[in-house]
Amino acid sequence: MNVSDQESWLRVKQRLRAAVGEEVFKSWFASMELASIEAIWCGSRCRPSFLKSWVQSHYVEKLLGCWKAELASVCRIDLVHRSAVLRIPPPRQNRPSRPRPRVR
Repeated sequence: MNVSDQESWLRVKQRLRAAVGEEVFKSWFASMELASIEAIWCGSRCRPSFLKSWVQSHYVEKLLGCWKAELASVCRIDLVHRSAVLRIPPPRQNRPSRPRPRVR
């Protein structure tokens, strides 16, 4: 994906915001990111699969229309969601242990 793809995505999001209103945009589209011209990530911290299916059911035609206004060659929208990435913290550095006081 290149810079012009991201610029196109920003313009699509502006069209979408104007079409659906600020509150709907914030609720359903603000967390989306462009994966490629063919796919849009539904990246939400909470329930990404629900976000994907809701947008697919209620807004995909509007989203497609906004994309077609930007790039006439776009003929479908694939919504995908990213799986959570497990991040394992680096191992703790071993600190010299202090002797524990003896309890009598």
